[in-house]
Amino acid sequence: MLAFLKRPPVALSIGLAFSGLFLWLAMRNIDLGSLGPTISKANWHWFPASALSLAAFCVVKAWRWAELLKVDDRATTGMLLPPLLIGYMFTSLLPMQLGEIVRAHVAARRLQQPFTLVLSSMIAERVFDVISILFVFAVSILVGATGQPMAYTGAGLLAGIAIFLLILLVLSAKRPESVRRSVRTAFKKAGPKTLSAIMSKCDSFLLGLAALDRAESLLKLFFLSVGQWLFMWGCVAISLLALGIEVSLVASITVLVALILGMMLPAGPGHIGTFQLAFTLTLSVFGVPGTDAFAASVYYQVTLLGPLIVAGMLALKGSDLTLSTASKLQDDREGI
Repeated sequence: MLAFLKRPPVALSIGLAFSGLFLWLAMRNIDLGSLGPTISKANWHWFPASALSLAAFCVVKAWRWAELLKVDDRATTGMLLPPLLIGYMFTSLLPMQLGEIVRAHVAARRLQQPFTLVLSSMIAERVFDVISILFVFAVSILVGATGQPMAYTGAGLLAGIAIFLLILLVLSAKRPESVRRSVRTAFKKAGPKTLSAIMSKCDSFLLGLAALDRAESLLKLFFLSVGQWLFMWGCVAISLLALGIEVSLVASITVLVALILGMMLPAGPGHIGTFQLAFTLTLSVFGVPGTDAFAASVYYQVTLLGPLIVAGMLALKGSDLTLSTASKLQDDREGI
């Protein structure tokens, strides 16, 4: 067992507390007696399709990560896929996104690059994730809209936000000094220590935008970002199909958006509770019974985390990282 789990740390306690709260919110209106039979009815013949979609997601995500780190010729999809899988394994087993720090550490060691450079690319990843998921959500609303003015307005607003963020990203990459001056001016009243920490975060963010030097790089990163989330949407859609839940495209995409937002919140190992609340809360809007939605969330969690843990364990054999040494990386979590 990891050394820091023996203490236990504040982070683990907070994560478990949030998981407990999310589970309670997800289960409070569910007939617990019917939950077991509903889960047992899941069609596991869909598992290979889910695993294939998950594998495609991981490969495309590693490909995009390599594009963000293209300052190093060694940063290829094959080189970065193992650190990605190891990071997901630790995220599945540990609380509070510790797996992201492990992922950055392993990649930095493999590429023989500074930890901050790798970490900055992962910050840029998150910005592209927000932009791409807003775009996917907007398109799904447009596809599902049947002459509803409010739907078109909502889709246009989401698309507009995505475009604005994309433009802001490009301007930040082209004019880093202007961004630094703006940030320094905005926080000039903060104390020296606070301002130094903020500027450090700003520099890390700008470092991660080095790949945006050409329009073709920007487009490639955008389409890779959209592609990876479409594959993850496939995992969501398959989980719903496995439980016999028939919903619209907008409904399944909304579940994906809720999952992504939920994963930004504190939680225990494997986002237990987070996934359940995302499914039950979102699908209730579309008339899906809570028991069915909860069962679909369990199917999604098992088919997602199970393969990631196995793949991460296999990738871990090819690195010099162990479970015990990974515990020492927790102090770096503030960097992401």
